[in-house]
Amino acid sequence: MINSKYEIGKLEVDQSNLKSKTEHKILASGIEDKILFYVKPAPTHIRLVKEFKLNPLRILGGGNIYVNSENKLVIDDLSLLYGPIPNKAAASIVKVIQEDIKRRGIETNGTLTDTKDAILSEAWENLGFKEGLVL
Repeated sequence: MINSKYEIGKLEVDQSNLKSKTEHKILASGIEDKILFYVKPAPTHIRLVKEFKLNPLRILGGGNIYVNSENKLVIDDLSLLYGPIPNKAAASIVKVIQEDIKRRGIETNGTLTDTKDAILSEAWENLGFKEGLVL
């Protein structure tokens, strides 16, 4: 499933605080042959699961998403509960998200990812990701 289709499940952004590193959370959820990504301003990844009514057993990983000081759209860090999103998956979806927010009038100058994927969960390994140490 490493060649899975990456899609936006749901994307809610608050342009006024998109430059805050910890305000917007991102989660990856595995559904059949797709990995869906969910983004929303929230204090925790658990809040995203509840507000989007996601099945917690399908959550693969999470992190933060924001626009940095160089105006690049960044996915970084990890969810303390669900672990990280592999950089390869994050690098693919961040470009899809960048196009979506561009249509909403939010311009960025590129993308970056640093998702701490040295500690991938077993769920990612089962999908074919072997980028780091598997827990």
